[in-house]
Amino acid sequence: MKKILLAMLMVLFLTVPTFAAGLHLTGLTSANSRCSFASGSSWIQFEGQDFSAYGQTGKWFIRAYDSAGAVAEGYPDVVGSGETLGDERWRDPSFDDDTKWVEGVGWVVAGGNATKTPGVASLLDDVNPTGSTVGQLIKRNVVITSVSAGLVSYPYDGSGGMLSFTPVSSGTHTKYWASVTTAGVHLIYANATSDCVLASTSVKQITEPAATGIHILDGPSGSSGWAKIDSGFDYNDIVEIEIVPNATIQGVTLAGVSVNAESLFIFEAKTTGAAETFTLPIYNGGTYDFLIDWGDSQADTITAWNDAAVTHTYAVAGTYQVMISGTIIGWRFINGGDKAKIYNISSWGPLRLGNNKGYFYGCSNLTVSATDELDLTGTTDFQHAFRNCTSLTTLDVSSWETGLVTDFSIAFYGCTSLTTLDVSLWDTGLVTDFSNAFFGCSSLTDPAINNWDIADVTDMTNFMNGAKALSTAVYDATLIAWEAQNPLNTVVTHFGTSKYTGGGVAAAARAHLVLAVGSGGHGWTITDGGIAP
Repeated sequence: MKKILLAMLMVLFLTVPTFAAGLHLTGLTSANSRCSFASGSSWIQFEGQDFSAYGQTGKWFIRAYDSAGAVAEGYPDVVGSGETLGDERWRDPSFDDDTKWVEGVGWVVAGGNATKTPGVASLLDDVNPTGSTVGQLIKRNVVITSVSAGLVSYPYDGSGGMLSFTPVSSGTHTKYWASVTTAGVHLIYANATSDCVLASTSVKQITEPAATGIHILDGPSGSSGWAKIDSGFDYNDIVEIEIVPNATIQGVTLAGVSVNAESLFIFEAKTTGAAETFTLPIYNGGTYDFLIDWGDSQADTITAWNDAAVTHTYAVAGTYQVMISGTIIGWRFINGGDKAKIYNISSWGPLRLGNNKGYFYGCSNLTVSATDELDLTGTTDFQHAFRNCTSLTTLDVSSWETGLVTDFSIAFYGCTSLTTLDVSLWDTGLVTDFSNAFFGCSSLTDPAINNWDIADVTDMTNFMNGAKALSTAVYDATLIAWEAQNPLNTVVTHFGTSKYTGGGVAAAARAHLVLAVGSGGHGWTITDGGIAP
């Protein structure tokens, strides 16, 4: 736990540049510390942290583990050692030939310099930029003779994204990034106030290093760095990254940080005023022993539902990434507390809901981008689970183990924005109550309920009342499949305005479901839209 207090790795999407979901670091000395796999490759970027503070000689050590426990590791003796560059991508890196450049307004290439005068923001580009290989690391240098005003930056590819790099002084400036497109990457941008002279520039693709383990290319001495996982190590299977300052070449750890990347419950909490609080919706009867990083450089360990640390005060208004690691069993807003302050959930991690219903009831701002499986161990009651989560548009429930759930009543009631819900693989063999489950789900398109086991269901009152009609094909399949299960008698259900095909198998199945028990049917009461035209 003490190691985790120093830093936690989490899953997140970067904005500039664009990366695949990866491992990120927070909680060292910089709130912006992070590490991430570049899209389509095994390059790793480390940002926002001056790692030189962690070693007497400014050296640092990286170790990565895959799911089988295999280890890749690296230790740089010299910053940038082992870096192998490809051919120059510019056709005139020394600014000697203006015919090889597209000069935007204010740019002049002549006599070994590129000069930008103030006026408007504009670009300088190669007349025929060479494309890149997706996933490969690019290194760009620019030598600035003078800059008296404004800024110079590098758009990182043809999609128009801008590198977070603003040289404001003369000298050589270097930037690494992983290409996410095959388009040219040779643009130089200057803003409207820029007044500068460039002496040379360079763009080169870094070749795959012939190193074993992790090959570090740039920086313990600065606030960013790149490392390369050797091609023999499956970077897609990495479950843990360890940053080890003050380490020896043999990997003896004097201090370090690590945590399993899949062990975090991650959500956003949003406050709108100064000194505003957020209270976790945990309760008497739950089981708790977890570390929480509140996203504002504060962390607490919580072992009981009534710990004082359950309520946290944020000094300034904002959206905070909250991360929980450990045991957390029991979670419910039940239309109260800080239900309006929880926003996106990006990882379910160790969260277990418990068995006290109303888990996210009333969370009107909740969205869910998590794709990992929510652990439903011990949960039989799913009543009001996501009731009135009106901002929820999609929810990946495809892998949820629902085999112990007996009650899905009012589970998604009032989820008016919910469009997709893959319930095709749900095990519903123990469910007895589906009443109001999708009531008012006016945007939900064709949940595959025809695959459900409804043999033990006794109550389906208002099941899809007010919901978007099922397509005739799905409704037909549902009637046929459910009637074939020889369900319990006298069930009342509602399919909204869904329509079925007349004169065929679906119509016959529906007729047998509603036929009186005394006449050999099941005596169901079905409300729907009737026969399709």
